[in-house]
Amino acid sequence: VGSEMCIRDRKEAFKGAENLKTITVKGNLKNIGKNAFSGINKKAVFKIKATESNYKKIVNKIKKAGAPKTATYKRIK
Repeated sequence: VGSEMCIRDRKEAFKGAENLKTITVKGNLKNIGKNAFSGINKKAVFKIKATESNYKKIVNKIKKAGAPKTATYKRIK
C-alpha cells in the first residue's frame, strides 16, 4: 500500500520522504517549494486533478520542485 497525501502550497513539505509513493494534487498550485519533492520514492506517482492546460503547468512546477526523473504523472478528472 502506497502512501497517499494531498498537498497544497507547501515549501519542502516532503523532502527526504523515501516512502512517499503516491501524491494527489487537487486544484491549482500557485507555488511549490524548490526542494519540496527531492528525495521521495523514485517510482512516485503524481495524480493531478486539473484541467488539461493547468495539468501541464503543474507538472512543470512539480519537476522544478525536485521530483525524481522516473516519476509518473497522471491527470485525473
